[in-house]
Amino acid sequence: MITKEKFCEYIDKIESTFSFANKLEDLFQEFNFNVDHDDSLWGMTTDSAVDVINILEDYFDDEDGLIGEFVFELDFGNDSTDEDIQDAEELYDILNEYETIEEFEIEDDEVIEIEVEEGDEVYIECEDCEIDFDEE
Repeated sequence: MITKEKFCEYIDKIESTFSFANKLEDLFQEFNFNVDHDDSLWGMTTDSAVDVINILEDYFDDEDGLIGEFVFELDFGNDSTDEDIQDAEELYDILNEYETIEEFEIEDDEVIEIEVEEGDEVYIECEDCEIDFDEE
């Protein structure tokens, strides 16, 4: 499973890659250096980032192209309006279609009840705890 933290790291790295490629392209233009993007360092750099985007789209079954829209049309959220996806964390939540409980502490023998609808996927990660699932 790709956690929200890892997903955000991947998106940050993709953004850094495109930023580097854009600076490189600006430098080429400044010195009137004509570059074929497909065969250049710029092309190889952005192609690798696009490959990562494609992998993430496949992993999250992103049929609506939300990841590509966030990266290319919304410029990683920089061009977002109030109705758009604002950041990578919100994008992750939308792609997973569930709300995440980040962290909470429970006391010994405390019981937490979570209602889930049939067909919903549940991911629970805990350290040094026992999980007992009762189906009613």
